[in-house]
This record gives sequence, C-alpha cells and structure tokens, in this order.
Amino acid sequence: MPLKRQVLDAGTLKSALLSGNRTISVAKGTIVTPLAQDIAREYNAEIVFR
Repeated sequence: MPLKRQVLDAGTLKSALLSGNRTISVAKGTIVTPLAQDIAREYNAEIVFR
C-alpha cells in the first residue's frame, strides 16, 4: 500500500495495519515516528522506502 505522506505516524500506520497490510511502502525520505516504528515491530510489519 503506497502512502503519499512525508511523515508516517502511529495513527496512519495503525489504519494501514487494520486494513490488512503488513508491508507499508513510503517514499524515500519519509520520517517514521518512533511510536510508528514500535507499532511496526509489534505487528511484525515491514516499512519499505521506495
């Protein structure tokens, strides 16, 4: 699921995870908040920079 945001925060990540995605694609240079990183680890999700 490609996201078009400059910042990946916990709320955005949770929304993507609740819709069944476990691989989240974001643009290179996107800032991932520390809480979003923690949630990704907790849900075994992968954040891919493209």
